[in-house]
Amino acid sequence: MSEPRNVNLPLVEDPRPRLKDPCPRCDRLEMREPLETNALSRTTRGVYDAPVYVCSECGNDEGMEEFMLRSATPQSAWPLPALSFKGLIEATSAMDLKLVKDMPRDEV
Repeated sequence: MSEPRNVNLPLVEDPRPRLKDPCPRCDRLEMREPLETNALSRTTRGVYDAPVYVCSECGNDEGMEEFMLRSATPQSAWPLPALSFKGLIEATSAMDLKLVKDMPRDEV
């Protein structure tokens, strides 16, 4: 079995236009057009909750919080100073990019 390689891939910029308003969870200008292509916050999954969209990284972070911590950070704690699982999100993003890069072009 071969040893895993250290993969340092540059992050690929999302080509979708950005919205003028920041992500309500992290306060960064990472929200994309149209609004519905962003992540639906896990804090707004109730029947009568108004939908709140967050950037993709915050959506991933909420998913990991819910899985590992059993609940996502409530909206009353927003904006967050940092993502709870930033390192893990960055590592999995790099692995995803490597998989896509190594995939034969006819499978993409």
